Amino acid sequence: MQIVRVKYFLYFCFSVKEIDFLILVAASGAAAYIGSWKEGAMLLFLFSLGHGLENYAMNKAKKSIEALGIVAVLIPSTLTGLASIGIAVAIHEGSTLIVVINALRLLKYKGYNLI
Repeated sequence: MQIVRVKYFLYFCFSVKEIDFLILVAASGAAAYIGSWKEGAMLLFLFSLGHGLENYAMNKAKKSIEALGIVAVLIPSTLTGLASIGIAVAIHEGSTLIVVINALRLLKYKGYNLI
């Protein structure tokens, strides 16, 4: 009887494509059937933490790609003569200054004493 339940459980796990639902099933199974609700709560906490870190990393990667987009536009426009090298350098350095000023603003907002 135990083998049949394991067979159906494995079929269910491999047929469901949503990982969030499977984690919820695992946590509720740990709480209801095994009686170890602490492990189920820890599973949900760690999975939520993993989602948060994944979103943080994705946002940082998107911002890096956007910053490279400025350079990707400036290089061809300079090479084709649409913009002079001086204008391209000014735009690039201006975008760098904006990033630095924003970083200093965020540090001040978080309470770091810069001076």
